[in-house]
Amino acid sequence: MDDRTMIALLLSTAAGMATMVGAGAAVLFRRPPAWMMAFSLGLAAGVMTGVSLSELLPEGISVLLIAMPGAAGIFAAGAAAAAGALFAAFLELMVPREQGRSGYRRLGLLSMIVLLVHNLPEGVAVFLSGNSDLHAGLVLCAAIALHNIPEGISVAMPLTAAGEGRGRALLMAAVSGFAEPAGALLAWRFLAGRLGESGLALIYCGVGGLMTALSFGELLPAAWRTGRRGPAFCGVLLGAAVMILAGQIEL
Repeated sequence: MDDRTMIALLLSTAAGMATMVGAGAAVLFRRPPAWMMAFSLGLAAGVMTGVSLSELLPEGISVLLIAMPGAAGIFAAGAAAAAGALFAAFLELMVPREQGRSGYRRLGLLSMIVLLVHNLPEGVAVFLSGNSDLHAGLVLCAAIALHNIPEGISVAMPLTAAGEGRGRALLMAAVSGFAEPAGALLAWRFLAGRLGESGLALIYCGVGGLMTALSFGELLPAAWRTGRRGPAFCGVLLGAAVMILAGQIEL
């Protein structure tokens, strides 16, 4: 392994471990009050929707329209996004619904699974970018780390609210974060030079559909059910602002 490859792997690991920053802050509160749950869930929903609608889907569509001009590119992007949304619905069916604090445990588990799927292609992108251009890799790493912090909250906060131990909440957040270096290793060993821009674009569209479906189907309704809609709305706005800031970093 040469130095450039090692640096690219380290960048993807750093981006993924930013998830633990948010998770660490979340587990400080053993029984978070209702307003904090509403704000945290709104924040996660704002970030996930923002990253999907402002980055993943537009980037995926733009690449696919170049590779498949016209209706074919739009159809491929729409099909991939729909497949992601259907996968989110499948996950919701597979994880039984629970009431009260137990419902937060379900929400934390769903967030962990969705973020694991989301972080794999991000790890691929950071690795490929850092391996070809160190400056571009650093910028992309910073942007991804920025939105990974509230995503870590979306895993750990519901779990602590459900009564899970701090260690378990941190472990589940770490699992979703470690998907980034796992994606980088996958790119290094198997995908470099094989996946292509169109393949990565399809993955981005699929993940965008998946995260948008989770936000509107689970996170936002859970935030609203707390009865603290003001903090939930503020969280959504802050999450959107985080994604605007991340987009400026990428530029």
